[in-house]
Amino acid sequence: MVGVISKQNLRVVAASLSDDAYWSHIDTSRSAHSLVTNGNGACAIHAVIGEVDAFGELFRPDARAWIGQVLAQFPRLSDVKSHCRARGVEMAHHRVSTLIADLVLEYTRGVAHSEQLLLAKTISELDVESGSNVWAGIYGALQTDGAHISARALAKREVLDSAREHFFLQENSLSLIEPLSAILGYSEVFHEPAYWQKQDGSFYVRGTQHARPEGSAFTWGACLYDQRHEFDELRWQFMTSCDEVTHQVGIFRRYLLDMQESMSESQIAHMMDFIMKLEVLDQERVHVHALTPEILSGVWPAYVQTLQHDGYWLDTCELQLLCNLADVALAIFSQQGRSTGSLICQ
Repeated sequence: MVGVISKQNLRVVAASLSDDAYWSHIDTSRSAHSLVTNGNGACAIHAVIGEVDAFGELFRPDARAWIGQVLAQFPRLSDVKSHCRARGVEMAHHRVSTLIADLVLEYTRGVAHSEQLLLAKTISELDVESGSNVWAGIYGALQTDGAHISARALAKREVLDSAREHFFLQENSLSLIEPLSAILGYSEVFHEPAYWQKQDGSFYVRGTQHARPEGSAFTWGACLYDQRHEFDELRWQFMTSCDEVTHQVGIFRRYLLDMQESMSESQIAHMMDFIMKLEVLDQERVHVHALTPEILSGVWPAYVQTLQHDGYWLDTCELQLLCNLADVALAIFSQQGRSTGSLICQ
């Protein structure tokens, strides 16, 4: 059965490929196309190991169960580290460990999106079932940073408020936001839907459990300018997308400072409040290193269960780790150009 083509006339940029012998068998002079995957929340798994179903979509019926089967072979986080180190891909372990720590820390800061909530709920359930007291260890490690965490939560709220008031405005579109989106690799995302869809057909803002606000635009880029709080997560993702490891605003702030020379005097005047609040938030960051490897090892069983939940959307680093652990070949590309364009191997 032939899969439904999503985009065609794409070309792989040969210079972006590694020197792995595999790529010598790929004819990069030929155009490529992408296939549609099933959109039930496990699209990353469908894309990697799915097969074309009756609807022409790539689909793996037991996608979440497959995650459990892979991770069942690694009951401890240290087992994952040993496996990755032996294969020279220790960075895959590091990125996921950092992501786990960041999910936990974000929850303690009051971030309540689906991924953070699911992990926190599972940690609590396992604490009750096994008496492991993982939360006690987490809050014990952060006890000296309690005021720090509260200050960061307030600083983040002030950044988002200032971002709506001073930065994410239509008049900044051509001079600031579009150039920055090109630097951040966000240009393509601007044209993507700002929502994910449940099986009942209802739409929710991507990365959240917020229902689509009435009368809102459909694309990611257009919704950045919508001042309603439901779209704060999209704005936050824009500002932190250039920091794939710790998801902080420091790098974004530096990019914005570099663009000051091209700003008008009125833009600079309006932007100073936003830039200052970005600086305060960056200084208030709680480092993921506050959670020791021992604490993360305690979180690992809950994290394994969370990954198998239908409401959890995989990050690319999580997909990379799963494929490394399952010995499944994987290459991730980003597209430059809207309906047609270049594929850059990450």
